[in-house]
Amino acid sequence: MPYEIKHMKDDDRWCVHKEGGELVKCHDSEEKAKAHLRALYANVHAVKAVGDWEIEVRAVPFGTDADKQSFDNQTDFMLENFPTPAIVYHHGVKTDRKGYESTPVIIGKTISVEKRGDGIWLRVILDKLNEYASKVWEAAKAGLAVASSDSIAHLARLEVGGKRIPYQKQPGRIAVWPLAAVSLWDAGNSQLRPASPLALAMPALKTIYEQAGLSLPDIGGEQPQALEKSAAKNEAEPNKESEMDDKKEVGLTDEQVQAKIDNALKAQAEASEAAQKAAQERQAEIDAEVAKQVEAVKAEAAKARRLPFGEAPYQAEFADTWKFDNLSPGEIGMVIDIQEKSPKGKPSQQAYKALALRIADAKVEPNEEALSMGYVKGALKAAAGFDPTVDAIKAATDPMYSTLSGAGSQWVGTAYSRELWQVIRANANVAARIPDTVVPDGFSSKYFPLESTNPTWYKVAETTGADATSLVPVATVPASQAVTANKQITLAKMGCRVMYTGELVEDSLIAFVPELRRELAVTGQEMMDHVCIDGDTVVTASTNINGNDTTPTTQVYLIANGFRKLALYGASSANARDGGALDEDDYLETMFKMGTAGLGAADLQKCSFIVDPNVYKASLKLSSLKTKDVWANATLESGVLTKLWGYEVIPSWFMHYASAKRMTGAAGTIDGNTDTNNTKGAILGVRWDQWKLAYKRRMTMEVTRFANSDSWEIVALARWGLAYRDDEAAAISYNLTV
Repeated sequence: MPYEIKHMKDDDRWCVHKEGGELVKCHDSEEKAKAHLRALYANVHAVKAVGDWEIEVRAVPFGTDADKQSFDNQTDFMLENFPTPAIVYHHGVKTDRKGYESTPVIIGKTISVEKRGDGIWLRVILDKLNEYASKVWEAAKAGLAVASSDSIAHLARLEVGGKRIPYQKQPGRIAVWPLAAVSLWDAGNSQLRPASPLALAMPALKTIYEQAGLSLPDIGGEQPQALEKSAAKNEAEPNKESEMDDKKEVGLTDEQVQAKIDNALKAQAEASEAAQKAAQERQAEIDAEVAKQVEAVKAEAAKARRLPFGEAPYQAEFADTWKFDNLSPGEIGMVIDIQEKSPKGKPSQQAYKALALRIADAKVEPNEEALSMGYVKGALKAAAGFDPTVDAIKAATDPMYSTLSGAGSQWVGTAYSRELWQVIRANANVAARIPDTVVPDGFSSKYFPLESTNPTWYKVAETTGADATSLVPVATVPASQAVTANKQITLAKMGCRVMYTGELVEDSLIAFVPELRRELAVTGQEMMDHVCIDGDTVVTASTNINGNDTTPTTQVYLIANGFRKLALYGASSANARDGGALDEDDYLETMFKMGTAGLGAADLQKCSFIVDPNVYKASLKLSSLKTKDVWANATLESGVLTKLWGYEVIPSWFMHYASAKRMTGAAGTIDGNTDTNNTKGAILGVRWDQWKLAYKRRMTMEVTRFANSDSWEIVALARWGLAYRDDEAAAISYNLTV
């Protein structure tokens, strides 16, 4: 619900009103009224200033809005397709609400998108040169900036009564909402009222993305003609109700509708072209002025470098240092540091001489920079043993160099990159393949009904008589039952916690907190893969398949029993086989261990092999694996093992994760005491639809500050469970020689 502040001059009060003029409350000062306005907007959309022209935006709050539509953490925002939503001022609507801007105003750039417990949050850098961005920045600092998400109409879906329908304005849960753009504006402006979430149709979005220098993702689908009509009409009359617009369109021919669309798009293209041309002309003027100023600075600098006896440049007096003439003292220092760390390990004497000459030639005047240079000159004099003049340095036969005690390298610092060099990671691609479900609020587990023993079929004779009591024909079909059963999935919680000080946040060259969040998200997915493959809930010492020599208590693999545990120690252990020397038949024999005569492996699309990296490497060397040049149904594509016997092959570096070598002992379990005893590989066969992941809480991240110690903590948590339908959901070949 939009709000505005009105000044009542008669009694000098500041009053907060709802849209339509309804009075909320009056205050005796503008500051109190603004504080009230901030409180009203606090639970709707949050925009707060966090740095220099950097804001944090809660673009999509979870919960029910004024239209009785709701977002939640299960809504699909298609963030993988829209990683950097465009940042627009007020949906591209003019500030006086009389039509759309000819080109939607881009006021900033998205630098990160994060799903939190209360909604979708964005980090945004505002454009300092944009007047609308300035309004948002000032409003954000005062707590009066708001946000609204913009989507793509024909891709959004509303869930009503358990069914998904194309988006429309009626109560329900929004199930799919491609977050293509986010609009920002200042809440105190009474002319700006929240627009429809679908105010931006596809043509407008294309313009926005082009304006921002982004490529609109191609995710398929065509916009229905009705939406194109709506976009064209709204361009001319954005304040009209959609129901009235629809009535006006009744009776138009297809040619008339298409003409309307063409005219609207043509007008939009012409306006965009004019704006682009004006921007280019303005940029050309700026470039010309900049070039003029640069030339003036160069000319002035050249005068300062001239020798009193002629027009020759200063550098010509020292031929051995000419290559450093275009470098600053700091840049020369960096050259020396790089040379020190090179294989030769000794900077050139010319570099030290060039640095000394620059220091000697610097003027010492009464300002902060010159005072620092004076200190440097004094240090050079103390280290070299002579007054650092140009003549003295030129006359020196042994300039400062790296082995000269007390001079040279002590002045050269080390440069540190602001870009984090990440470790090598493997793809976590197992847990995402398992069908998942959600445990509803109020319950700690979930039961699933199971199809069990089938009813019995019989050879049936013809009926020859009637029942004396019921007078109906005597039944000749024996009765049987369809046996029922159920399966319970219990939940467990995994978590990770990191504490850090305020100084680390302030002084780190790397944006520490965003990198920490990214790392927690990535490693959390990796650990889920580890649990799905290696999980074992046994807490007895030395009997867990992951090889604990002591009783495990907090290891993440205790969350659930995974693929390996079921295959190795199922009800009958009939799904495990000792493989021995690896060959291609091990794969086929593994898959046919699932069910009677391999029934579980009957559907090629629902089964996959999972192998540790050592088995994958050895499999690539099998001479029997064919490439496309010798067999049309190749198992190797460009040197990558894609399928064997028609089943997908998935190498996972999170299989046998408790072993640094990603290997096991001869029994298929890991030796936790001596990793060198782990020398064997394994092949897993998995039937995906016979497993179920149940989420109570998908991964959340919370940051808490402890003011009394000037420190922070970030905690990531997820609560979930894993279960299999029966013992035929996985099989394994272990003790493979690789």
